[in-house]
Amino acid sequence: MRFKDGSGSGAVRRVDWLTLARRHPKRATWTLVASMAAFGLAVAFSLRGEEALSAAPFSTPLWLLAAAFFVAEWVAVHIHTRRGAHTLTFIEIPAVIGLATVGPLGYIVARFIGSGLAQVLKGQRRLKLAFNRTNSVFGSAIALLVVRNALTEAGASIGETRLWLAILAAVLAEAVVLGFTVTAVIAINDPERDVTAMLKSLVVAWATSLIAAIIGVTSLLVASINLWAIGPMIVLSAGGILSLRIYGRNVRRTQELTALYAFAEAFGEARSLDDVAQHGLYEITGRLRADEAVVLLSDGDRWFEARCSHEHNWSVRPVETGDEVVAKIGRSAHRLTERTSPLSRWVAGGHAFPSAIAAPLLVGDLVVGVLAVSGRQSPAPRFDDGDLQLLEAAGRQVGGSAARAVAEDRLREEIEDKQRLIRSKDQLIAAVSHELRTPLTSILGYASLLEESPEEFSPEMIGEMASVIAGESNDLSDIVDDLLTAARMDLGVLAIRRVEVDLVSLTTQVVASAADGPISLEVNEVSVISDPLRVRQVVRNLVSNAARYGGSKVAIAVGSDPGLAYIEVRDDGDGIGAADPESIFGAYVSAHDAGTQAGSVGLGLTLSRRLARLMGGDLTYRRVGRETIFRFELPAESEMSDPTVAQAS
Repeated sequence: MRFKDGSGSGAVRRVDWLTLARRHPKRATWTLVASMAAFGLAVAFSLRGEEALSAAPFSTPLWLLAAAFFVAEWVAVHIHTRRGAHTLTFIEIPAVIGLATVGPLGYIVARFIGSGLAQVLKGQRRLKLAFNRTNSVFGSAIALLVVRNALTEAGASIGETRLWLAILAAVLAEAVVLGFTVTAVIAINDPERDVTAMLKSLVVAWATSLIAAIIGVTSLLVASINLWAIGPMIVLSAGGILSLRIYGRNVRRTQELTALYAFAEAFGEARSLDDVAQHGLYEITGRLRADEAVVLLSDGDRWFEARCSHEHNWSVRPVETGDEVVAKIGRSAHRLTERTSPLSRWVAGGHAFPSAIAAPLLVGDLVVGVLAVSGRQSPAPRFDDGDLQLLEAAGRQVGGSAARAVAEDRLREEIEDKQRLIRSKDQLIAAVSHELRTPLTSILGYASLLEESPEEFSPEMIGEMASVIAGESNDLSDIVDDLLTAARMDLGVLAIRRVEVDLVSLTTQVVASAADGPISLEVNEVSVISDPLRVRQVVRNLVSNAARYGGSKVAIAVGSDPGLAYIEVRDDGDGIGAADPESIFGAYVSAHDAGTQAGSVGLGLTLSRRLARLMGGDLTYRRVGRETIFRFELPAESEMSDPTVAQAS
């Protein structure tokens, strides 16, 4: 439909009625229901008092016709295929008999009551039930109008070709019109459904309606010849319907077994949660025609969630709600309707979903996780009981494979951790060997010279050699001290004392015994309650680091800020070239070229930070301009851990 554009340009704009209806789907559906009901009632009123079309040797009681409509609606056959789903009701068989042997008003009433009662007992929702009932009245009116216009007068012989041709045309016209009304309502209420695919499926529905109508006409002809012959026809029809139902169940069972095999294969090949998401969940979305599949699994310590959409977008992440969700699922599958429950919120992942089902992942009788799907795709807008049973069977079958994939992930992480530990051990051995060799070489060299020929050296030279031996021995002692401290911290048995510490005096002593080059001091009198041995160890490492890697200028400041005391060590060296400055605090890490400086164990800075935090303070690094600054902070009031034994962080 077209309207003039309100802009005054005179242009014509096209109105898309489907888009307008989708803005208010319920209102549009109720409007359609009211329109069809009004049309059907108008036709029923216009045809009131008219008699049956045929001069049959028998008339069908209204109660029997209503019962026939009830049975035809109740025994509907649902056939699912990979390309779609079809529902066969065989409502056309009693429709043919009713059009020929019952008056118009009686036909409409019997059909409305019979098929309506079956739909009520099936538990259809209010809007769907109202639409189906008015659609039935509307369809009956269409059929009556077609057959009455085809036959200008009642009383046609039951065997006349024009009668059953008119009835076949009426039934087919009704099927076509009702097919379009059903498609329209689905398109209005479910915008994601493929309308083209639904229209293609109508061809199957129309062909089925025509076949059922032919069966009805044949039954009517047989009954007109011999009423008792209708018995075998009923038996044959029942057998045909039963065969179709068995066929439908077998098709569904075959699909379930094929799907379970595909699930087992996809999950069985998974070696990680990433594989579970990429392959296992993707297979589930395809088989169940779901928008998204999600699984919840634990590695023993943490819960992980893996998701995959039908577009193959997947993700894996840790979650905190695993225990709550698993407690909610229990040991049986669930159709999720309560959007506020923990299970529904987890499945939705923050998005609204029209339909969702969930099932436990079982290994034997043990629930190891949850498997769920949401957002049913066309042709069916909701997951049915068959989907629920398939998901539950999948949860029992693939639970072990999914849990194994998580266990393999955990084992892989543990292997990588062990390998990192071995590499760290190798690095430690190499670093310690190199670092110990330097002072030991000096100590052994000078000691050997003094032992072999002391008379060749003057007292001054002997004093210098002894001084070198003492200095290298101190360096050796510091290295051993760092190694022992790190080991005690890792074991959680490092003792921390709490006494008054004069930071100025302590820093001055460390500087006096450590530096080869000049170090400037800027101090204010500051005392804290802490462990003097560990404070000295931190300061010594910072001064040693500055002397080794800093530039020509090294400055130390001792002072206080509100609530804390600090020692800052500054130098004008090149600083840390690492992309992540915090990495310098890792064990066995050096940010400098090992070939330009003497080797280092690589424990100094990480050990110093751990000690600082163990004493309630911190050690930080920053680069300001061309200066490298390490700031060691301690609380003015002692806030450190257990004063006797501080656990390793």
